[in-house]
Amino acid sequence: MRSKISLSLIGVVAVILVLAVGALSKAQEGDQCDMKTTRKGRACEICGPLAASDVVSESTYWECDGCGFVSAEAGSCSDCDESPELTKKKSGKDACGSCFGGTHAAELCVKTDFHCATCLTRSAKAGECECGESFEKQESIGEIAFECDGCGASAPAAGNCDDDECDSTGKALVRRCSRSGRPPHGS
Repeated sequence: MRSKISLSLIGVVAVILVLAVGALSKAQEGDQCDMKTTRKGRACEICGPLAASDVVSESTYWECDGCGFVSAEAGSCSDCDESPELTKKKSGKDACGSCFGGTHAAELCVKTDFHCATCLTRSAKAGECECGESFEKQESIGEIAFECDGCGASAPAAGNCDDDECDSTGKALVRRCSRSGRPPHGS
């Protein structure tokens, strides 16, 4: 008798888990960015997608030979004691304006929302915040890449998963925004 009850409970728990996983998957699908507005741009391997104003070419910057700390201004390293003075360097073409590292061409997802600088409230529409301040328009940029649902492998262009150890080997990669699920790129 106990074994029949135990098996029945296990069956009920299994059904509940299947329903919960299905509900979770549906919720995650709802959080995905719609990628309605896109444009060509650049992304940094370290800093992520960049606004056009954040891409520099042949810019002077300073770097610590000891730890790699970079600065747009001359001075001494604030991160280590190995190298007191920063070394003057020049960035390459289409470099990141923050870390001065290389960038790559990317498809970017662009969303606009509005923020209150005083109380940090967000709004989808322009206007006045509850605190009385006017909302400031802000642009949010995500990099669009193609990912494998099985192993998470990522590529900048459409293709198939080529990971031999992945259950999704040979299946098409899914187009996704790097900011999916975070406002304004999803809930």
